[in-house]
Amino acid sequence: MATERRGHFPTKEDILKFIRGYEGKVTKREIARSFGIKGPEKIQLKQILRELKEEGHLSVGKAKALRPAGRLPNVQVIEFSGVDKHGDALARPESWDQEGTPPTIYISDKKKHHGPPMGRGDRALARLIPIQDDPPLYRAEIIKLLKPETNIVFGMVLIILLV
Repeated sequence: MATERRGHFPTKEDILKFIRGYEGKVTKREIARSFGIKGPEKIQLKQILRELKEEGHLSVGKAKALRPAGRLPNVQVIEFSGVDKHGDALARPESWDQEGTPPTIYISDKKKHHGPPMGRGDRALARLIPIQDDPPLYRAEIIKLLKPETNIVFGMVLIILLV
């Protein structure tokens, strides 16, 4: 990947722009590599990333992946939630840990999974593609349908007879 460095240490805006436009998992290491940051400059990068998180501009996901605050990860488990008034399939993220209602996710009509269509409550692993930022809107491409969660309760009863 070509370096993003333009003769100066990246600003907060440079880093946010890079994270918004990156097509994969972004970590501190990836940012440092892309901007040519080495040695003691990594401490300065770490400080900027901490400030961006404290200011509410960044969220940290699993494996220290960085993303703009309020944006969903690129790959996530979604749950089918119904259809809109135009008949387009809608989903919601299975896990949503932020305030407010989760963003709208339209399920792509591309048939990559060769199985039955999703029904209410069905879950799938999907690649999420941001369509717009405000309000957040995504298109989901199904990677794999997941088996339905079962709510089986298993228990044992032990009866002791005293004779």
